[in-house]
Amino acid sequence: MGSHEFSKVIYSALAGVSIAFFLALLGSSVNLSGAPWLQVAACCFAFSVPAFSFAATYHSMAELGRFSAQKLEDFNRRTIGKALTMLMLLALAVGIASLIAHFSLIAFFLVIVSFLIFGPVIGYLLKQGGGEAGSDTAK
Repeated sequence: MGSHEFSKVIYSALAGVSIAFFLALLGSSVNLSGAPWLQVAACCFAFSVPAFSFAATYHSMAELGRFSAQKLEDFNRRTIGKALTMLMLLALAVGIASLIAHFSLIAFFLVIVSFLIFGPVIGYLLKQGGGEAGSDTAK
């Protein structure tokens, strides 16, 4: 699986997770005005749906050769590309954490603790492995 195909699949799946939130919300009888944690989650998922959909489309177009894949890779290596990716992932993480907080503050606390524990571990492992998640090193 090429790096653009891998990214396309991941971004599509994350967009699907974001859309699933709205489908579940529409199927429930919850009033958002009395649920601040759900309001935060809704805002985060509302940002995530178009962001991940755009990223998936962009990688699909690069995979199909509609534009230079090298330009996309160069953009992703620049500070703005990294910042946008982190913003998208942060919005998704905050959305999920807010959804959990709506149901249980104890579970929300555990999510925060796990981010604090595993975030640095994942960062360390990525640095040790060259930092290229989804690279085609095993062809």
